[in-house]
Amino acid sequence: MSTTELLELWSLVLRVPILSRTELQTGVEYLYVNQFRKELKDHQLRSDRNEIVYALQLTNHADYLGYNLWTQTGFRVSRIDRASAEKARTETTMFATVFAGLE
Repeated sequence: MSTTELLELWSLVLRVPILSRTELQTGVEYLYVNQFRKELKDHQLRSDRNEIVYALQLTNHADYLGYNLWTQTGFRVSRIDRASAEKARTETTMFATVFAGLE
Protein backbone atom coordinates (compact mmCIF):
# COMPACT_ATOMS: atom_id res chain seq x y z
CA MET A 1 0.00 0.00 0.00
CA SER A 2 1.52 3.31 -1.02
CA THR A 3 1.11 6.50 0.97
CA THR A 4 1.00 10.17 0.23
CA GLU A 5 2.72 12.15 2.93
CA LEU A 6 4.94 15.14 3.49
CA LEU A 7 8.18 14.30 5.26
CA GLU A 8 10.60 17.12 6.14
CA LEU A 9 13.91 16.59 7.93
CA TRP A 10 16.21 19.31 9.27
CA SER A 11 19.49 18.59 10.99
CA LEU A 12 22.49 20.39 12.42
CA VAL A 13 25.81 18.74 13.39
CA LEU A 14 28.72 20.37 15.19
CA ARG A 15 32.17 18.76 15.40
CA VAL A 16 34.75 20.06 17.87
CA PRO A 17 38.29 18.64 17.96
CA ILE A 18 39.41 18.17 21.56
CA LEU A 19 42.80 16.46 21.16
CA SER A 20 44.74 15.37 18.08
CA ARG A 21 42.83 12.06 17.94
CA THR A 22 39.67 12.91 19.87
CA GLU A 23 36.57 14.72 18.67
CA LEU A 24 33.28 15.75 20.27
CA GLN A 25 30.22 15.67 18.02
CA THR A 26 26.80 17.02 18.89
CA GLY A 27 23.71 17.49 16.83
CA VAL A 28 20.00 18.05 16.68
CA GLU A 29 17.51 16.68 14.16
CA TYR A 30 13.87 17.64 13.59
CA LEU A 31 11.43 15.46 11.63
CA TYR A 32 7.96 16.61 10.56
CA VAL A 33 5.52 14.13 8.98
CA ASN A 34 2.12 15.16 7.62
CA GLN A 35 -0.05 12.26 6.45
CA PHE A 36 -2.44 13.21 3.62
CA ARG A 37 -4.39 9.94 3.39
CA LYS A 38 -7.47 10.18 5.59
CA GLU A 39 -7.53 6.46 6.43
CA LEU A 40 -4.03 6.79 8.00
CA LYS A 41 -4.67 10.01 9.98
CA ASP A 42 -5.44 7.99 13.14
CA HIS A 43 -3.04 5.09 12.41
CA GLN A 44 -0.88 4.39 15.44
CA LEU A 45 2.44 4.32 13.56
CA ARG A 46 1.83 6.30 10.36
CA SER A 47 -0.16 9.31 11.57
CA ASP A 48 1.12 12.90 11.70
CA ARG A 49 4.10 13.33 13.98
CA ASN A 50 6.93 15.61 15.08
CA GLU A 51 10.23 14.22 16.31
CA ILE A 52 13.22 16.00 17.77
CA VAL A 53 16.48 14.14 18.46
CA TYR A 54 19.54 15.41 20.33
CA ALA A 55 22.80 13.44 20.32
CA LEU A 56 26.25 13.81 21.86
CA GLN A 57 29.15 11.57 20.84
CA LEU A 58 32.83 11.34 21.73
CA THR A 59 35.08 9.76 19.08
CA ASN A 60 38.67 8.63 19.57
CA HIS A 61 40.98 6.86 17.12
CA ALA A 62 44.34 5.25 17.85
CA ASP A 63 46.79 2.75 16.41
CA TYR A 64 47.05 -0.53 18.34
CA LEU A 65 49.10 -3.61 17.31
CA GLY A 66 48.92 -2.67 13.63
CA TYR A 67 45.18 -1.92 13.71
CA ASN A 68 43.43 1.42 13.47
CA LEU A 69 40.90 1.52 16.35
CA TRP A 70 37.91 3.85 16.40
CA THR A 71 35.98 4.14 19.66
CA GLN A 72 32.68 6.00 19.87
CA THR A 73 30.60 6.57 22.95
CA GLY A 74 27.63 8.80 23.56
CA PHE A 75 23.93 9.18 24.13
CA ARG A 76 20.80 10.17 22.25
CA VAL A 77 17.51 11.64 23.49
CA SER A 78 14.41 11.54 21.25
CA ARG A 79 11.00 13.12 21.75
CA ILE A 80 8.22 11.77 19.51
CA ASP A 81 4.86 13.54 19.42
CA ARG A 82 2.27 11.59 17.40
CA ALA A 83 -1.15 12.97 16.52
CA SER A 84 -2.72 9.57 17.30
CA ALA A 85 -1.18 9.36 20.81
CA GLU A 86 -2.41 11.14 23.92
CA LYS A 87 1.04 12.27 25.05
CA ALA A 88 4.54 12.55 23.65
CA ARG A 89 7.06 9.75 24.13
CA THR A 90 10.68 10.28 25.15
CA GLU A 91 13.39 7.72 24.37
CA THR A 92 17.00 7.69 25.56
CA THR A 93 19.84 5.58 24.21
CA MET A 94 23.44 5.22 25.39
CA PHE A 95 26.02 3.49 23.21
CA ALA A 96 29.66 2.47 22.98
CA THR A 97 31.20 0.99 19.83
CA VAL A 98 34.71 -0.07 18.83
CA PHE A 99 35.77 -0.54 15.20
CA ALA A 100 39.11 -2.06 14.17
CA GLY A 101 40.55 -1.94 10.66
CA LEU A 102 43.68 -1.95 8.61
CA GLU A 103 45.00 0.99 6.62
